[in-house]
Amino acid sequence: MRFLAVLLVFILTATLPAHTLWLFSSSYIIDMQGDDHDTPHPFSILYGWGHSMPVDDQLLRTQVDHMIICAPDGVVTPLEPGPEGGYLATQIAPTVAGRYVAGAALKPYLFTSFHDGDRTKFLLVGKDGIPEGVEVITSRRTNQFAKTVVSVGDTTGMPADHELGLELEIILQADPTTLVAGSTMPFLVKFRGEPLDPKADSVVVKLTRLGFAGDSEISLGTDGEGSAILPDTGVYQIAVALEEAVSAEELKSIDGIRYSSTTTFACTAGLSHD
Repeated sequence: MRFLAVLLVFILTATLPAHTLWLFSSSYIIDMQGDDHDTPHPFSILYGWGHSMPVDDQLLRTQVDHMIICAPDGVVTPLEPGPEGGYLATQIAPTVAGRYVAGAALKPYLFTSFHDGDRTKFLLVGKDGIPEGVEVITSRRTNQFAKTVVSVGDTTGMPADHELGLELEIILQADPTTLVAGSTMPFLVKFRGEPLDPKADSVVVKLTRLGFAGDSEISLGTDGEGSAILPDTGVYQIAVALEEAVSAEELKSIDGIRYSSTTTFACTAGLSHD
């Protein structure tokens, strides 16, 4: 059993360095169906995990701490992630038109990188779990959060600023369905319910566009507010990451705590509907 446990750890960490969590939708603009066009099409929320949108590595359901969705009326409902092997695709059957915001959090995990000869290896343990004499590169406890925003039917004038109460959260401040190429998406970042101070603990905010390599860094104001320039229509991801220092006692196991959060949305003017 010990061999199997160690093998599983190595499988899970084989491609883990700097992995990021995100959620994405099968479609970001959902039309109404039926004779009276009063019934929304269903859609799916999927999990991205790795480096490249829309999908990269697979997650296990046991890695997810919780998943929720906020309906247009503000009611938040828990969700069960979909089956493994299919990016945990979670079916959503909306009942009314409006803005839907899904969110998820992974279970916190330990992550340590270390030298093994001329190779760098990784384990899901603290540095106190690495054999004595092995050179540790860095060790972190990692907390990851994600959101995605979906518009069902006519959402003109409806807000997209639903707050889900994630420990680190990006909150859009504009209606993404009104954005055109060259528009700016204003957003707010909160950490533990308060606007994030960009000077605290190595904060980095980036914007990534689906289908394009690389990302661009975004400045964050002292009130936690930022703005992302969207050069064209398409699917975008805003990501924020920070490092938090730990106590002297915790330093025996980890060097710090890493938090990351993403919000995925579409600049939709000119895009086809589902």
